[in-house]
Amino acid sequence: TKFSTTIRSASGIVTIRTDVASDLTDLFYGGEPFIVQCVSPTDNVNRVFIEAAKDLSTAGVTPAALDCNAQLPSGKTTIERFFEGKKYEEPFFFYAANRMKPRSF
Repeated sequence: TKFSTTIRSASGIVTIRTDVASDLTDLFYGGEPFIVQCVSPTDNVNRVFIEAAKDLSTAGVTPAALDCNAQLPSGKTTIERFFEGKKYEEPFFFYAANRMKPRSF
């Protein structure tokens, strides 16, 4: 866990915690643009995402990591809440901005 967290921090990737309501509010309802990789807290983020993180930040987009299989305060996971019926393949990324429903890519 410490290694993956250190790599994320060093590259500018924000870790969104599902147990911190303000993190989730900023991500899903704050309006600012985020590109998020769904990844468990102990797994490393995608190498290309790490390399792109600085450019994303410079462009005003927050690169972030989120455990999309962790339970949200609603009792659902991020996948169940926003991507029901979508095929979940790793690496799984989504874009959230402008208070609109997140979109996977």
